[in-house]
Amino acid sequence: MGFSQELKTQILVETARHCCLCHRYKGVKVEVHHIKPEASGGSNTYENAIALCFDCHADAGHYNNHHPRGTKISYRELYKAKEEWIKKVAENKIETPQNQDKFHCRYYICKSFSHLSSISNGDLSFFPVEKPLLVKNEIISQISIIISKHPFSNRITNSFRGKSYLNKEDYLFQHPDVITSDCLVTKFPYFSGIRTPSRQELSEFENQDGLLKLMLENNIKTNQIAIVSSYSIDCDGIVLLEEYILREIWCSFLAITNITDKLISLNNLTCQIIENSNFQEMHLSSDITSFISLPKVKISPKTTVIIPLSIIIPPFFSLMAQRWKEYFIDEKNLYITHESFTSVANKDCLVFGNQILPKSIEYIDEGIKKEQSIHEFDMSNMYIIDEFWECGCCPHLFYISDKIIYSRELLAKNNSKIGVDDVIVPLGVTKIIIAELEEETTFIAKIFRNDDLIMQNQTLERGQIITIDVKSYDHIQINGQYVPKKQELQNTLSGALRNRFISEFLIENKFETPNNPVAHQPRTAAGERRR
Repeated sequence: MGFSQELKTQILVETARHCCLCHRYKGVKVEVHHIKPEASGGSNTYENAIALCFDCHADAGHYNNHHPRGTKISYRELYKAKEEWIKKVAENKIETPQNQDKFHCRYYICKSFSHLSSISNGDLSFFPVEKPLLVKNEIISQISIIISKHPFSNRITNSFRGKSYLNKEDYLFQHPDVITSDCLVTKFPYFSGIRTPSRQELSEFENQDGLLKLMLENNIKTNQIAIVSSYSIDCDGIVLLEEYILREIWCSFLAITNITDKLISLNNLTCQIIENSNFQEMHLSSDITSFISLPKVKISPKTTVIIPLSIIIPPFFSLMAQRWKEYFIDEKNLYITHESFTSVANKDCLVFGNQILPKSIEYIDEGIKKEQSIHEFDMSNMYIIDEFWECGCCPHLFYISDKIIYSRELLAKNNSKIGVDDVIVPLGVTKIIIAELEEETTFIAKIFRNDDLIMQNQTLERGQIITIDVKSYDHIQINGQYVPKKQELQNTLSGALRNRFISEFLIENKFETPNNPVAHQPRTAAGERRR
């Protein structure tokens, strides 16, 4: 739900639009944030609201022990910083800012292949800013190389179906290299196993995918190009189905918005450039400082200059992220979030071509050359542009003991028809969660626990859950059905997407244990929306 507009206005007025931590005047580059995140039980009250600039917000990291930055600022420190700064403002003890920022700078990552295709053609109509202007540089040329090798307007990373098996033993005999260890629990919870494909296997698909073709041409190791997952499809009676999953393509951008009421000319971008013509490990620093000349045109108020920075090839698994805000633009099928990847190693990501790491922008204001610093790109404070994927299969079952783990699909054979599913609670499990993670509606007619009726007539939409208290070996019987929003999606491959939904749910809802002190109970319940 978030803070009310009245509360936001109150905080911004009381802080004079300064950051409560660094005490810098930030104008529109300051936002009202939760001291204790909503996901951890934080309220949308005045006491829990603080004004932070983007830099300090990234540094604070919401006191997340998984946050990559070294400095962690506790809730108590944030409360105290807010109290002291508001008192100072009230006593009129703040200085008038001498060098106010002229530009609002922030980072975007576009995950949508179709939108990257639009960008390569100069179309920024979907970009969530006013009056965007694209700087066409070598990154755009590198995007065009990948797109030119791709035969379709869209790209689905799991579009290649492998063999199906009716016998798990036969599958393991034919593929003894399949990994079925505990590493699947966190990175690939939906899959029964994963393996590395051979170059010969991948060559059969190379003319159907631009990135795959480019990686094969550059002799990238196959374990960095694709994985082959296996999972069961209960509704089709298939014990195991193999699905080839390719790497995604992301592109990072710097957005520079003129926040003044006059024309200002950009001059140079001071940055570090990591040059490369192939695929390499992602880096976040360089010893060489460079200058990129920017278009010498006057930028009007509210106009945003978009500078492509790098093409990122993320890992196969979902990265742990902390999401602060999210928006849906249904008419454009657009999904925009403000988030931080709280656990990402450079080795997890590849980069194709050059990387540009901004440091500052040089501009000309009334004939005087000036400079404004930019917070570094470190994947801990950025906006994500993605497409809203529709998928519909069935609800999912999770167990809670000393942690939350994924179990399986529920009511898998009950597409638009009432059926029954039985669960025997494993030893040590104290709660079960029925979660609707996909674009469908689940109707729960009745739930019995050891033959006692405990719940009935429940409806779950995407992002809603039901939590049930249980004991070891309880018999839980669920009567119900699910109805996908689009029936034609039933025949599409969706293992990778489903694994993503489940992984994100596990990441967002880590159960509190002695080894995980910052985790929390699942934050959604029946009747609440995750989005």
